[in-house]
Amino acid sequence: NIGIQHNPANLADSRFRFNMNVIGFNTHLQNNYLQLETPHSMYKFLNWKWDSTYGTTNYDYPFKESYVKERLNGRDKYVYANASVNAFSMQFALKNRAGISFALTTKAYGKVSNLPEAAIKTFMQDLGDQGYAKENQRRLLGETVDLSKAGAAALAYQQYSLKYALVAKDRGKEFIKVGFGVDYNLGLYGAYFKPKDVNYTLTGIDTLLVNSAEMEIAYIDPAYISSSDRRANDYFGKSRLGRGIGINAGIAYEHRPNSKSHKYKMDRKIKIDGSQNKYDWKVAASIINLGFINFKNGAASRKLTITSPIGPNQWTDYDSADSWNGLEDLDSFANSFFDVVADSGFTMYTPASLQLSADYKIREKLYISANYAQTLIRNNGKSVRMPNVLSIAPRYESRWLTVALPVSISSYYNKINVGTYIRGGVFYLGSDNLGGFFTGKKTNGANIYGGLNWPIHYKKLKDMDGDGVSDGEDTCPDLP
Repeated sequence: NIGIQHNPANLADSRFRFNMNVIGFNTHLQNNYLQLETPHSMYKFLNWKWDSTYGTTNYDYPFKESYVKERLNGRDKYVYANASVNAFSMQFALKNRAGISFALTTKAYGKVSNLPEAAIKTFMQDLGDQGYAKENQRRLLGETVDLSKAGAAALAYQQYSLKYALVAKDRGKEFIKVGFGVDYNLGLYGAYFKPKDVNYTLTGIDTLLVNSAEMEIAYIDPAYISSSDRRANDYFGKSRLGRGIGINAGIAYEHRPNSKSHKYKMDRKIKIDGSQNKYDWKVAASIINLGFINFKNGAASRKLTITSPIGPNQWTDYDSADSWNGLEDLDSFANSFFDVVADSGFTMYTPASLQLSADYKIREKLYISANYAQTLIRNNGKSVRMPNVLSIAPRYESRWLTVALPVSISSYYNKINVGTYIRGGVFYLGSDNLGGFFTGKKTNGANIYGGLNWPIHYKKLKDMDGDGVSDGEDTCPDLP
């Protein structure tokens, strides 16, 4: 199921007659700004292990704000998070080794990118800081902060996917399969901040000189979502918040040195053993989640196009931002301070990416794979930009057991991460960042995924008496 999401071509010549992902989940968080530093290892901390120094006799492990540390190094800050739940998604094998799948997935993404550290410190004291008030503001006096490359977005939607794949070429050692998919995206929430030309100068400890402020701000009204009158039909019926479509396409090439060895004659026909991987190496490429969602619900969606004042504009007592209760207060402030054009709808794009992969068979049931994901979304655009990730993973793979140890490098972590994955029977569980859970006392992110599958595998037809008639068709299976 995960492989199909990354490349629809994986549907063709599958090892499954049928497979249903009964339930699956994935959650991920990473950033380069805040770091959790606990007195115990993450594993003990998350399991509330008792300690005479830090815990209490009733095993209540108190969380302290001092455990959260800032990573202040002058670099721009990034935050990326996603979560998804997949339920009752099914794939079916068709004739001629083609395949089709249906998937129902709820997805949520959030990101902040290229946010200057000075912009954070303009409005925030250091965490746990004991220094005098306005210390950072005094340090930044006279400095101009440019937010033009920054961006932020949040997107949640229900995705209904249909994918199809077929064998395009099967000749000698060359095997090529292609896949296509279409998504129907039902918007559940959307918001973004897209600056075009935004910069200010701190002229006083409570005064900003806004030099330019060309930007877009769009959001779904929180009051609409939190209303006690809200019903599920408001999200899935005629008054839905938004909708859109998406497309997916992929291709895979397999080198099959002994393709004839996987063919056999049975029941007066040439059969292909669908239970075995037949390649010694393969490469694949795909573009996935290339789509959009139009939020056009006039009662809930709002977009502000803000233009710069004719001359520099003084914002005195910007500490008043601390009293803003939400996006509505930001909306009111923008209308009172800038020239604003308001619209009742906006468009966001789903987090499209280019996926490249390679897999090499070391020996029977032992493989090593390499995967690269390149986002196709701009940093400060109207979508969530996913981190670029390069991973290498050795694995053991059999029909009912798979174990893999992925090692990855991510564009937001800027360090090597070690993970693990195991599929035993119908259950699977994994993480791309074990350090976020089990090693050390510091982490700036975590990842975990898992689920329950119901597979029906292909099996080679059995012929107990060796007479060329399969046992299921043979009236005398023990007598040639």
